[in-house]
Amino acid sequence: GADGQANGDDFDFDGEEFEATSLRLWRITRSVERGLFKWRDFKDEMEVIVRSYHTHATKGDPRSQNCLAIMYNGGMGVKKDKAAALKYWEQAASSNHVLAQCSLGVLYEARRDHKSAVKWFQRAAYQGEPQAQCNLGIAYHTGKKGVRRDVAKGIMWFERAAAQGNPQAAYNLGALNANGGSGVIRDMEKAVQYMRLAANQGHMKAAQSLELMLEYIKKQQREALKAEEENTLSSITKSSHSGGA
Repeated sequence: GADGQANGDDFDFDGEEFEATSLRLWRITRSVERGLFKWRDFKDEMEVIVRSYHTHATKGDPRSQNCLAIMYNGGMGVKKDKAAALKYWEQAASSNHVLAQCSLGVLYEARRDHKSAVKWFQRAAYQGEPQAQCNLGIAYHTGKKGVRRDVAKGIMWFERAAAQGNPQAAYNLGALNANGGSGVIRDMEKAVQYMRLAANQGHMKAAQSLELMLEYIKKQQREALKAEEENTLSSITKSSHSGGA
């Protein structure tokens, strides 16, 4: 395209054809994941899909490069090949494909190349990719993954990711607010709010944490009420004693 970003028209792989190919792959993947079939059951169809992606990836289509990387990385109907996955994700990421940039960051992180991982997380995060924002937040919060520790920056990226519906970021914010420390003021109300947000999006650990938090809050409220009743009773007792003197 004129803005320097790749678009489908440059590769003779129009949106409808790409979507149809990807939909076929998605349906096959779902069938395999559910245990209904094995990859070999779709051998002929997978060959057509891979050939289609390869053709357009060679022409520089970042969407096809990203799909091939996913397939090679997970062994989805092709032999698992991390080197091929890296190659195709690098190609797609260099063409500004944000999902590829985030995936490339994850791949580099698995290789303990944190500097490269952070570089790609930043590229994707600044373009609004929520998982990259969450990953960048973790890097800043821990300070162990290629950047100097900066809790405020970590929280900022978690907030951006959570605002876009990333459940892990919402869970992280919930945990930070529940525990406090490292410059974060403990705030159970905020903690519950974020944990509920993550739990509602299917984050199992958040759902468990939310349950424990609500139990803790109820216990605190019961204890506060009991203490208040005891104080009131004590005041009445003292008052009656002094009145009878």
